[in-house]
Amino acid sequence: MYAHPANATKSRLCRLNLDAVSQWRLNYFTRDQTASVVDYIFLINVNMMAFDAKYSNRCLDSFCADPLCSEIHAGRVSEEDRAKAFRRVINVIMNEAVRVRLVTREQKSAVRARLVKSVFSCEDRINAIREIAVLILLAQDERHRDFVQYALVNFGQTWAPSDASMTDVDEDCNLDPDMVYRKALGAINNTYLESILDVRRLGMSISVEEVAKLRELWARASTKVPTAAVVTLPMLLHLLVHCSESELQDALPQAGVSAAALAKTAGGSGLTGRIEQVEDAALQIVQNLGLAWELGDNPPRDLRQFCMVLLLDLGSVLSMLLVAETQPSDQPDSDQQEIGTVEDGLFARWWDVCDAVVTYERAHRHFYVAFLITYIKVASEKLLAQKADFNPELFLTMVVELLTEFRKRRPDYEAIVITADGRVAPSCLVDSGTASARSSGGDAASGGSVAKHGKALDRRTREDIGAEFDRLFAWVDQQLPVTNRVRALSRAQSPRSKTNSWQQAQSMPRSTSSASVGYGSATGGNRVASPVPPMPMPR
Repeated sequence: MYAHPANATKSRLCRLNLDAVSQWRLNYFTRDQTASVVDYIFLINVNMMAFDAKYSNRCLDSFCADPLCSEIHAGRVSEEDRAKAFRRVINVIMNEAVRVRLVTREQKSAVRARLVKSVFSCEDRINAIREIAVLILLAQDERHRDFVQYALVNFGQTWAPSDASMTDVDEDCNLDPDMVYRKALGAINNTYLESILDVRRLGMSISVEEVAKLRELWARASTKVPTAAVVTLPMLLHLLVHCSESELQDALPQAGVSAAALAKTAGGSGLTGRIEQVEDAALQIVQNLGLAWELGDNPPRDLRQFCMVLLLDLGSVLSMLLVAETQPSDQPDSDQQEIGTVEDGLFARWWDVCDAVVTYERAHRHFYVAFLITYIKVASEKLLAQKADFNPELFLTMVVELLTEFRKRRPDYEAIVITADGRVAPSCLVDSGTASARSSGGDAASGGSVAKHGKALDRRTREDIGAEFDRLFAWVDQQLPVTNRVRALSRAQSPRSKTNSWQQAQSMPRSTSSASVGYGSATGGNRVASPVPPMPMPR
């Protein structure tokens, strides 16, 4: 359970704020007056580890004598200094795992040595730190202690599938035209899927003019046409199968053909080579995104690719919870008019959806769901970077837990209003109990805090969201059954078990501090719950 502030004053002095670390909101340490000495030691070494001379955060006091000053005092920071700082950071955070008896000191030393010798970039080091932090937070629930112990002891090791059938990836996989067409229809006007499956963003060298011609072909083949000027990958696959060669030659001229594609063409026709080039690129992207699991008749038994396609489907259903704020009048944006459209990374929408849902869940004190999404988000960074230590079994187990939590809410899903600048609307950050108390008979299930914005989730949408969660759960459960050795480590909750930490945290009073949203130092909700007594302070 979360430590109550009245009983956590002494223990707070020697504990690391794992909640702030998992969110990477380290400025909370400098603003929270109750930050522990361990928090400052952690921050000092993180600043050393992530030091960038172009964005210096050196201390302005030439004779600084403050032992808790987190700014840089050294004349220069070498790579060796960064590596040493990273080692100290791992030592600090693994000490929290030792404190709650998740690992032994020998296991802590083994994990620390493994990470120091295998993780070198600043981004990878930060991801490793955040993942360890959220794993320890998840261990507050007794059901996940064995699971977290396994994850921590094997942290940083190259994953090897426990099931021999998962390694069979050599069989041919043919795309099913009907599945491709249904996927194309499902992606239409789905802003999340369109942002990722847009052929213009997938590096296929398709020009704007070619997109316009492909949209014309799609309009002839289907009655459902996307409102945005976009052609998704499933739409392109459908056109490559059902359109004639002359139609494709007109839509895909020779302008973008590569020399390699021209050389492959037997008759020397650049037009046919261009079509082959686009087709080869499309099939390669299908494999990279794991879409063969969803579109093929014999999907490859590769759990990594299965996790990739889950990012598409899970992000899609979570994005259905997001509702754009209604603007009274659209004022022209001079910045956008002059700069134009600047695109982020391919999965930028995935990060935005995760951040919005985590912010909302924390504001409504659903910490368990927030921790699950945080873990899935951090682990997905290793998946997208194709890191060898990404463990699909750990990832899918947490996805199952998340889907289970959302299935329990069906059909009481509330809308998360997103403002024009991409933040969660303040009205959505009001606790549901407080909102219902202030409401004069509003429908809490459909999001009473959203009524003032004129948009809420109707019953049909909520039922569709629940059906998608059920579909994904059945799909993941089929690929990672309960007999899997890793998934079996997360035990089902017994009806006779005591109230878990998440329920107790929801009944605690909320903080009115502006230093954090949904949690605060006044609630004790940002501290790690320990099943063992706090260490005594030296007198």
